[in-house]
Amino acid sequence: MTALSNHNRQQLFDKFLSGGFLENQRPDSQNKLAERYRVNYQKWLPENKEAAILEIGFGLGAFLKYLEEEQYINYSGVEISREMYEYARQATDKIFLIDSLEDYLKDKKQQFDFIILNDVIEHQEKEKIIPLLKLFRASLKTSGRLIIKTNNAAALTGCRMRFEDFTHELAFTEYSLRQALRAAGFKKITIQPFIFPRNSWPRKLRALAQWLVNSCWRAVYWLQYTTVPRYVDEFIFAVAEI
Repeated sequence: MTALSNHNRQQLFDKFLSGGFLENQRPDSQNKLAERYRVNYQKWLPENKEAAILEIGFGLGAFLKYLEEEQYINYSGVEISREMYEYARQATDKIFLIDSLEDYLKDKKQQFDFIILNDVIEHQEKEKIIPLLKLFRASLKTSGRLIIKTNNAAALTGCRMRFEDFTHELAFTEYSLRQALRAAGFKKITIQPFIFPRNSWPRKLRALAQWLVNSCWRAVYWLQYTTVPRYVDEFIFAVAEI
């Protein structure tokens, strides 16, 4: 028995928007997210615009909107939050409300060229992580690719990100994320920081300030005689292939 029952967890997810998520969103936050997806993910997306793409936990639909802007046509998203689903369906009909991710994927063997999770994996219970990753692997075609974006526990803000959301169950570093993916059978794994666009002078100056702060934070790890993380950015993402 977990500390939070499955019924209570589902209630929290069903009311995720009204529970505080939506009020923390700025009016232009979804457009900015699409811009960040372009900067971070464009080189990892399939070249074929007809590739089968699945987003797990589409939230407000920013990544699906980005796919549409990039002229992909065979994409879809699944979500367990009814409020998220009702919100996103105003903009797209390529989404599905599901009861269980495990049930949805169990008969989707080798159906997808690309599967992505943006800020989803940290909401899963630890004992479910490896089985879910194995399901993702089984659902990918032989040349398929999985992307998982999550908050970085090694970041200066790692503790805040772990406990900011009551539905967060765990946090990853670049090492533990790679470890979990290897345990699930993925062979080729790349970890990257999820960066902000640097297309204006204010953003370039902010990126420089971030680099200085991150360098100081990495120095703290060094002073403690512990392994110095390669990335201490607030978010990281893994690109995994079979």
